[in-house]
Amino acid sequence: MDATEIAEVRSAFARNDIKVLTFESRVQESLKDQGISSALFEGPSKSELISEFMQEILEFGHKSFAELHSKLIDTTSYSEQFYPWFMIRNKLFLDLHELYVEYRWFFLAKKDHGNTGQLQIFSSHSALNSLVRAEVISGDSVSRPRAKKEPIKYALVFLARFFLGLFKPIRKGQHIFLNSSFVAHKIFSLDGTRLIDGDFYYGYLQDELKESSDFSNLLMLKNYGAVALPKFKDCLKPFKNIANFQFYETFAGLGLLNVNRLQRIFSYRNGLKRNISEALTNAQGFDSMILNQLLKASDLLVVSAFRYDLGLAILKKLKPQSIGGDDELTFLKYPLIAAAKQLGVPSFGLQHGGISSSNLNYSFLEKDVKYDPFPDVTMTWGDYVLDRLCKQSSYPEGKVKVVGQVRTDVVKPLLEQPKSSILTDYKEGETIVLFASQPIYHQPEIRKRLLMDVLTLQKNHPSLRVIIKPHPNEKNDMSFFEGIAKEVGVKPEIRFDDLYGLLAVTDIMITYYSTAGAEALYFNKELLVVDYNGIDSANYIKDGVARHCEDYNTLEETVKSVIDGNAKDISETRKNYLNRRVYSIDGNSRFRVIEGIRALGKN
Repeated sequence: MDATEIAEVRSAFARNDIKVLTFESRVQESLKDQGISSALFEGPSKSELISEFMQEILEFGHKSFAELHSKLIDTTSYSEQFYPWFMIRNKLFLDLHELYVEYRWFFLAKKDHGNTGQLQIFSSHSALNSLVRAEVISGDSVSRPRAKKEPIKYALVFLARFFLGLFKPIRKGQHIFLNSSFVAHKIFSLDGTRLIDGDFYYGYLQDELKESSDFSNLLMLKNYGAVALPKFKDCLKPFKNIANFQFYETFAGLGLLNVNRLQRIFSYRNGLKRNISEALTNAQGFDSMILNQLLKASDLLVVSAFRYDLGLAILKKLKPQSIGGDDELTFLKYPLIAAAKQLGVPSFGLQHGGISSSNLNYSFLEKDVKYDPFPDVTMTWGDYVLDRLCKQSSYPEGKVKVVGQVRTDVVKPLLEQPKSSILTDYKEGETIVLFASQPIYHQPEIRKRLLMDVLTLQKNHPSLRVIIKPHPNEKNDMSFFEGIAKEVGVKPEIRFDDLYGLLAVTDIMITYYSTAGAEALYFNKELLVVDYNGIDSANYIKDGVARHCEDYNTLEETVKSVIDGNAKDISETRKNYLNRRVYSIDGNSRFRVIEGIRALGKN
């Protein structure tokens, strides 16, 4: 609950107007600190309801609304080969899961307590008003901060890339890597001796492709407003290790001049909005909220349809041996993957982060398989994700290949370097605690509490060197980190250094569910997961490789037991986990990826 809600509750409680019912123990504790007694509702937990909603979204595309006479997945399709529904699911889930939890809690409370008096709801979601017939008092809802859109700059960058691409020679018959990375990050060179500018996901792969005559990059600007643009000149040139490339914006600009294509897209747009609006007419309960959110996001589906239609033309012109990349199931890249499948061009996807059970982009039902939404091959880091895709999801086993994680090719060289050469101000004997922050804007309370607990640890234990490592998408969130630090009363050490360099010198890693947690194990570091609700999104706790901290007190106790050497030995469990998590940390993962892509072109 935020300050507005607590003030409202306190006022009503003081008048003896209400009996307070809470759904989470942390809220009950917060109210108790305010002098407000409350009862804790006994029912499904937040994590259970979130899992329930995930399943609801997965099934939603297969619902048939009377007004449409067919499944939603079909009525939102652009053609019999392209189904944008699979790209929008994760957005709908992230946008609505918190609201769904409160919606379900309301009706559970109404069932058990509705007859004892009028229900008054205190919620951060004003949208609850349209779903329940009760008074909803809304506080200030915290939403994800949006990247600075800069429409003029985006348009100028698009146009500049369009014109520059006109003078680039067309390379046909290549393996095409769809590349949307244009913000340089500091990463260590493959020998672990110096920092260079590059892409920490696939920079080492690009080092090898630079000398290959059969590979080229299709450089793509991310959706308008999705990320903050770097300096203008940095948007017009690739990283130094990218030699063969073409700008996607050249094809997109020419595609916008095709009248027939635009007519097809506008026809799709009109039909799409009409179909969703008709489905909304008699939608009941939370279905109406999902459909309304889908209608708001429908322009994303329209843009993806344009990219698919354009992708058909691009691939006919370039005649590639294969096409793919990382983040392959997004609005940006999946339309080209779908176009490739339509034309019989081999396609590939590359794992670029942890694929948790809560990531709907990679979650498919058996009845989704007939739509064949998968690339021809998805290359994963290890058997762990292979099982996630083939057993927990519905990927055909023949479409998943284990190759290892390219970024691990630098692990051994880094571990061979003196810590002082990686972190220049390193002091021999100091204990470093690294917190890998995450841009969980859809969970603002948890995000704030995580940072506050880590900084409180720093305040209460000044002998520890606590380093905050923001996620790359949090580089514009300094006011958030500094504001919480000021509230706690400490000066934070915030570093945007290469993650692997920091892991090499760290003793203890703290995270929520970041991929960095598993990567800490590559360097044989202690992993602590702070998880207040028992959701365990990355399964680190369930898999027995992390020490669970459910609140600040257990965090403090666990750090102390690790430093004192009294923590339970879980090294063997971690070793077995790593054997499944990553194929091999042998420095050769990038070569296995290249070999896997080239094999596609030979089939």
